[in-house]
Amino acid sequence: MNSLRELKALDAAVGTYDNSLIFELKEGIENIRDVYRRAFIGELFNEVKKEYEDGLISFVVFGSVARGTDLPSSDLDLLLILDTDVSFFERTYRLSKLLNKVKTSNVGKALESKGYSLSIEVYPLTVKEADGFRMIYLDISFDAVIIYDKGSFFKKLMLKVRDALNRLGSMRLNLPNGSWIWILRPNLRFGEEFYVDI
Repeated sequence: MNSLRELKALDAAVGTYDNSLIFELKEGIENIRDVYRRAFIGELFNEVKKEYEDGLISFVVFGSVARGTDLPSSDLDLLLILDTDVSFFERTYRLSKLLNKVKTSNVGKALESKGYSLSIEVYPLTVKEADGFRMIYLDISFDAVIIYDKGSFFKKLMLKVRDALNRLGSMRLNLPNGSWIWILRPNLRFGEEFYVDI
């Protein structure tokens, strides 16, 4: 496949095609559709903010909960950007204690009693780790809900990601089953390398 025309033909056969990459970042916990998850995320945010204080740069929900397509069995995907120099192991250890505290809180117990999964996937990145392209940013740039963003760090980062994807001509092909695939560089030739430079 080496032309935009062929990609559009594929699109007509299998799904919808979006190469505009013009999308709005949602900001604020009110953008979490499910009221029970919203309460749980609010409790979790308060605990993370208390633990990291000014070191918390960004608290971002993504995945099905952010898109509003979650089921009670869905996990919660979080991206945390922290101004810290502690190791990844130390960050995950501290966060696991916080997560357990929230899971066993009244809000966590209420959510669980309603049949919701309390499974949480957390990506705790330092500012330095976050400030460069990561594959996970592809989907986050489409479906994130920003709960907290000191100095608009995450928002500025996502704008750089979107600019880089637009320069490459990247597109997301939405499939009929609700999933999607990314075509990062439509006219890529076999053996050719490219980088997403933000």
